[in-house]
Amino acid sequence: MIFTSNALSVRFFAETEFWFSFIKVAAIVLFILIGGCAVFGVLPIQGYDHAPLFENFVKDGLFPNGWMPVFTTMLTVNFAFSGTELIGVTAGETKDPNKAIPKASHTTLFRLVIFFIGSIVVMASLIPWQDAGVDESPFVLVFNSIGLPFAGDVMNFVVLTAILSAANSGLYASTRMLWSLANEDMIPHNIAKTNSRGVPMTALRLSMIGGLLALLSSVVAASTVYLVLVSVSGLAVVIVCFQQFGPSDRLRTSRSSCIRTTVTSTIRKPKPGRLIPPVPNRPSPIWYRNGSTREPDSLEDAAERLQTISEP
Repeated sequence: MIFTSNALSVRFFAETEFWFSFIKVAAIVLFILIGGCAVFGVLPIQGYDHAPLFENFVKDGLFPNGWMPVFTTMLTVNFAFSGTELIGVTAGETKDPNKAIPKASHTTLFRLVIFFIGSIVVMASLIPWQDAGVDESPFVLVFNSIGLPFAGDVMNFVVLTAILSAANSGLYASTRMLWSLANEDMIPHNIAKTNSRGVPMTALRLSMIGGLLALLSSVVAASTVYLVLVSVSGLAVVIVCFQQFGPSDRLRTSRSSCIRTTVTSTIRKPKPGRLIPPVPNRPSPIWYRNGSTREPDSLEDAAERLQTISEP
């Protein structure tokens, strides 16, 4: 299903991803609302005869096991937050990237605060840290404590949908990344070949094979291989982030500005199915289909045009 979603057309991929994302976002919003009501005593929760508020945050101190667990989990956290670059990847196949991409990047932080931090605050408020674990979903623990029926079945469906969504968007991004590398002759150029619908099928097949091989981590040394893959991916995100914050040839840039810089070379009439890197000698995962492109003369040129299209 994931392969078909990406192989048919980018429009079909977008529609599929929209509904996958809608289900998981709706579940998180409901969790925050229902859990928030339990936190403030509007709904009863098992084990409390009063509103729990935020007592679980401070009952045993903010860091009952010290600071080291915080640092040891950071690679996994970085891995979980590594999907925001997909905004830049989709720029070239967006109907109006000059408006849509800056708007999407500007609202990303707000959405992360609501969905990630909001749900974490609710979980930490309702679940004592001694009871939290990997044997049962914290979402299910909260819903069961509140007394909602069929919480486990519903959340299993939501988790399955979230997995499909992550696989769908990951396959899309990986395919366009391979296309970009092939277009720059960093890997065999025939990988950049597209079909009549503008889909790089060779890159898509290779990405799918890589994804299927990664599934072996669930059966081959499941307790170690998966953690290694997550740690390597998280470390790669950290390295890339530090590179973005470090000095470049002419311009210091942040991670968010780099995402938006990827769309600054969009001008009027691109050839269908073409991807042109916006910065010379730096492959960029932008897939142009509607409008022409040109490479900026320098990073200052890219930043100047970025400021132009980002201003309200």
